[in-house]
Amino acid sequence: MPPALSPLPRSFLPGLLALGFANPWLLWGLALGGVPILIHLLHRRAYRETNWAAMRFLLEAARKNSRRMRLEQLVLLAVRTLLLLFAALAFAEPLVQAFAPESVARTPLHRIIVVDTSFSMGERADGESRFDRARQVARRIVSESLAGDAINVLRIAELPPRAVIREPAFERDPVLAEI
Repeated sequence: MPPALSPLPRSFLPGLLALGFANPWLLWGLALGGVPILIHLLHRRAYRETNWAAMRFLLEAARKNSRRMRLEQLVLLAVRTLLLLFAALAFAEPLVQAFAPESVARTPLHRIIVVDTSFSMGERADGESRFDRARQVARRIVSESLAGDAINVLRIAELPPRAVIREPAFERDPVLAEI
């Protein structure tokens, strides 16, 4: 049996990186990157040699410049292909998001706590009623809320349910006192 691996410290773990596209159906445009390559392959010229007096000077000049011309053509082909590929990617609008605990700003939450005050919540188990346990859970939720979170408390047992804290409360202490 292999030894248990210890979990890595939180600071060592990199954040998650998500990549998506706003318009993924436009990625079909990546196929356009093959068009310049196809044109290049179809239009390669097959030279026929004809021997005449000045031909030997032309062949010598072509040999000297052939490597440079071939390199220029390949660079031009790469630029044309990349231009079409980048245009297709730009139209698809790539979205990159980092999901690291340090990099994600938390937005304030609106917490609505609903407490059942019906007769059935008076049942006792282990010396504690269900209603007391519900109050403890509600207090824990309020205590763990961060600054800026809004909290409402509703009581259900009557029809319609009655709002204990009608307006969103942004301070914990009055909510804890009401619970």
